Amino acid sequence: MGDTRARIPPISDDLGSVVDRDSLHPAGIRPVKRNLELLHLFSSVAMQRPQALLAFCGPALDCNYSERFHAALHDAPYARYLGVIPPQAMAAAMRETDVILNHSISEGL
Repeated sequence: MGDTRARIPPISDDLGSVVDRDSLHPAGIRPVKRNLELLHLFSSVAMQRPQALLAFCGPALDCNYSERFHAALHDAPYARYLGVIPPQAMAAAMRETDVILNHSISEGL
């Protein structure tokens, strides 16, 4: 049987260069996960470290918030949205990054 792990592109592929620190925020796009706030906070990191990259992945769970998030993403060259990563590929995505960020104000377990 072949490799059943889903493949995802390296986080830095579409930026045309290899970055020394990639950060991943795996969470649904909704207010409690504070994706938009993290995007804004990361701008100060990007100013000090232009090679830094912040990637987001997860489903849009709040339409209004998601629209605002994606609009802000267009003005953030240091960030990109990977879309929804299937559960079977999430471990591989996490291995591809240097830093996993959780900016949520609540977690349900």
